[in-house]
Amino acid sequence: MASNCESQASIWRSIPGSGKNGDFAANLNNIGLLYFRQGRYSDAARRLREAVALFQDSVPADDPRLAKARYNLAGVVSRLGLHEEADRLSSRALADFSGKLDQEPQLAAELLSIRGSVLRKAKRGREAKVVEALARDFLRKAGAHHRVDVSAFGLRPK
Repeated sequence: MASNCESQASIWRSIPGSGKNGDFAANLNNIGLLYFRQGRYSDAARRLREAVALFQDSVPADDPRLAKARYNLAGVVSRLGLHEEADRLSSRALADFSGKLDQEPQLAAELLSIRGSVLRKAKRGREAKVVEALARDFLRKAGAHHRVDVSAFGLRPK
């Protein structure tokens, strides 16, 4: 399946102008998430970095797809122990999307949650508590505070 993803990425790259509308970046983001789920964190980071770069060149700074790609990448590089990069990415995702937080409370909660996770992994618990409280507030605004993320109960890749 992973080789199919690489083949698909190669095909996208061969299409002139494929990176201009965000579709290829979205594809790379999805491949990065697949690699993350498989425990292939370095491969995931590589694809997500590419997705972020393409989104930055093709969509406005406050585009939800760019925000999601940044927080996905922040989560992966945090997992890899690259705390400064994760801090920069999660902070930037939140800052660039700050004007739309109230319009999209579910995404706001996700951005804040990853920011809190990044801060915790960087041993910045006091800051993380504040951000996590904000994330809970946005979850309530989105009507999602009662939902359970069942993926947390799934098997972890080895």
